[in-house]
Amino acid sequence: MSRNGFAFGLQTAYVCLLGAMIPISAALIWSADILDFLGDGTMGLLNIWAFVYCAAVFILGAVNISRAFRPTDERGCAISLLILKFGTAAVFALEFIVSAVMLMIVNGGASSGGSALNAGVLMLALLLAALMWLLMLPGAFWGLRAVRICRESGRIGSAGFLLHSLLQFVFIADLIDAVYLKLRLQGAAK
Repeated sequence: MSRNGFAFGLQTAYVCLLGAMIPISAALIWSADILDFLGDGTMGLLNIWAFVYCAAVFILGAVNISRAFRPTDERGCAISLLILKFGTAAVFALEFIVSAVMLMIVNGGASSGGSALNAGVLMLALLLAALMWLLMLPGAFWGLRAVRICRESGRIGSAGFLLHSLLQFVFIADLIDAVYLKLRLQGAAK
């Protein structure tokens, strides 16, 4: 807990858990080879660990979203917003690059038809991007909380409220808007 009574552990834990997705996935894939060698009965352990990881991500994300609706001070809201927005954006960028490289390797680089990506690989890449966008939603809800605080305090008008609310769900624009909202919450931005 910080000195004003607001804890940032849940936000940090969520970002760290998302950041661990690549090493955990690599460990599960490596374990699958070993467990497959040992016999069919041990593959259930791998599925249990994958389920536990996904459940932990879902639960931490849901708790972070629910915390965004609790009354908080402006400083706590701004810090939570920045932790989740920039933390998940960094994780998204890293995982997208790793996923793209892995999909290119799986696809074999260039196919005989002259195209480096076939439709299936492209659809899988878009599915992974959509999944990562969903994992970034807790930051969007903290952004909505910051927009609401700014609106209630008269720092933004109705049009600004609508614009900033929509920007929370647009990748890259949400990062710029998060910095602007933090400055607005501190009273520095005009």
